[in-house]
Amino acid sequence: MMKLILALLLIICLVERCCGEASRKDCTAVFVRWARVRINVTPAASGSHSLATCMSLCSDGAYPSKPGAHMACAGFNYKYGSNAATSDCQFFEHGQMRNFDWYAEANDQYAFFRNHCVPTVNACKLTHQFDFYTDRYVDESLVDRKQLVDNLEACLGLCLDEEKFACRSATFNRTSSWCMLSTRSRQTHPKMVKVNNNPNYRVDYYENNCQNSSVHVSHTCQEKGIFVAAESKFPYTGAMYGLYDFFTCRVEPKEELKFQMFFPFPSEDKNCSESIVLEGDEYILDVVISLDGVKPLYFVTDQDLIYQARCPKQAVKPGSYPSATVGTALHMRPAKTTAQASLPTDMPVTVQSSIAAETSTFQPRTEAPTTTSFSFVDNSTKNEPIAFDILHNGQSVKAVVIGNKITLRFTPSVHSLPANLVLVACQIEPINSPYAWERDPLQIIRSGCQADGVGLVCPPEMSSSGVKVVMEAFRYTTTSEVLFSCLIRNCNYGPCPRPVCPSVEGCDPAQMASSWPSDVETKNVRIEPTSSDRGRFSFTDGDHVVSRQLIVVNSVHELQYFLKTGNVPSGIQSAGFFQG
Repeated sequence: MMKLILALLLIICLVERCCGEASRKDCTAVFVRWARVRINVTPAASGSHSLATCMSLCSDGAYPSKPGAHMACAGFNYKYGSNAATSDCQFFEHGQMRNFDWYAEANDQYAFFRNHCVPTVNACKLTHQFDFYTDRYVDESLVDRKQLVDNLEACLGLCLDEEKFACRSATFNRTSSWCMLSTRSRQTHPKMVKVNNNPNYRVDYYENNCQNSSVHVSHTCQEKGIFVAAESKFPYTGAMYGLYDFFTCRVEPKEELKFQMFFPFPSEDKNCSESIVLEGDEYILDVVISLDGVKPLYFVTDQDLIYQARCPKQAVKPGSYPSATVGTALHMRPAKTTAQASLPTDMPVTVQSSIAAETSTFQPRTEAPTTTSFSFVDNSTKNEPIAFDILHNGQSVKAVVIGNKITLRFTPSVHSLPANLVLVACQIEPINSPYAWERDPLQIIRSGCQADGVGLVCPPEMSSSGVKVVMEAFRYTTTSEVLFSCLIRNCNYGPCPRPVCPSVEGCDPAQMASSWPSDVETKNVRIEPTSSDRGRFSFTDGDHVVSRQLIVVNSVHELQYFLKTGNVPSGIQSAGFFQG
């Protein structure tokens, strides 16, 4: 009798071990992506596979190298490659995923996919159902449903199964187990997704990727141009514009479900002429629908939708053409660029300085660049009083992907003390941009504190080696080359007042709001445009100007191509590109 009981117990243990969670019939495998992150844990198994194969192996609990063997797969790192042979999957079992976020490290070549067994039948057939953002939450004023749940899987299931409203995001409080659902998301209300600074709670934000297919675009060919219409499932705020004509050819809907715009042919009007090209007997229009919330809105990222409309040159009966849907698998094709600037050569352009309230006029160069090869200016500053480096993941870099966190580091020479440095001002400007409107410098540091000229820029910080600034990399529409110019004050000959800057969400909140005394304001600093369109500072004793060039590309694939060849692929290639 005892032998029979032991045999039954052994059979039960073997069944649980072999089948585990993967054998449950009351739940569905739902993948949550943590973009640009790699979990630094020794994997249980690994192999070169496509993303779809990795997900299939993980959801089925199958070892990639042991046919028939079971693996309780809790998630995997995925390294993006140009094909399955150059990609890499690193699988983890459930026992390895306890406090997995402790082992997360930033890595642009990877994404981490966590496998959750969610009680739902409404999981969409996409590469992943949710995007994960740690220590973020939707503002409580935008919460449509709040409920106590047993675990994260139950919260994700509530979002997928919600019938009364379209759940676009879920916030899960790990400490209290509150689940908060919202019709809003990071895309519709980016400023309402807050950073959690409360150490007593662990709260995370999950964006429902099944609901991101929210904007449908179609176009109609007309006698004098192309009419583009867009419909959104949810109130949309952003911009629709010609890819190369943001300032003269755009509409900016606010909380609209439907919006449209007429793009005239170049023969009819010049406002949208840079975004419409004639190839043979066909007009081709490139339109951008801004979806990423990145400002200024003309910065194109891989989350934006680039829609391409084609119309015959000869007038035809108006007709509707295929539509694009964000979030689906679309045919990708590089956008066609033009080699002609829209400004006449004899038109003077007034440029407003971004650091001093002075203006000047100069004659812009209108020749478009003819190559995508880059010859870097000498970035070595070892012989200068102040060394300026741009770092990513602690390493000095020449190129990064848009959105990467970068650090601007300023280090004095051996004759100066790091504590005596004060960062007064910084600006950025494009190199070799064919458009005058894009050449205006943008401030990132003003009077020693972060400016609001671009996206996330953190206040300057003192370090053991000098001064540093953390910010997100971004690029201009028509060029990948960005020039950073900064004014550093060396206070070796007397005390220099230091600013106390207002805190910024996503940055170190240690500094409190204050103003900088007027005796150290940057009233003595201005930009002087030259024939090469590069601004230069005039400065007083103790002040030093340093510059650094950086290449900012659209994707990891472009970065890998650049590192191998020294060139950036022509055109703007976006994951949302559509050929109509």
